[in-house]
Amino acid sequence: MKPNLIKNQIKSYSRLHYIVNGTEIEGIHLNLRSDYLGISGNCSGIRGNFSGLSGDCSGIRGNCSGFSGDLDSCEITEEERKQGINIIDLLIK
Repeated sequence: MKPNLIKNQIKSYSRLHYIVNGTEIEGIHLNLRSDYLGISGNCSGIRGNFSGLSGDCSGIRGNCSGFSGDLDSCEITEEERKQGINIIDLLIK
């Protein structure tokens, strides 16, 4: 396993919002769901915003809000996936 994700600066929100064409709109989007295109595997245990992440997230747990990168580039072995990985351990320090 090698750390290969980055943590982006994100705003802390206490209200629901969504973004359309770069404009923040307050409220609940009618099609509220996570952006999980390109992610495969068991995502159980991951919370937060999946935007900016791609790859196999099997065995990973934790809050991924503000993270970006390709999980496959972290070269996680099957054994490490079985044991479980805290997503914080995949951040480039």
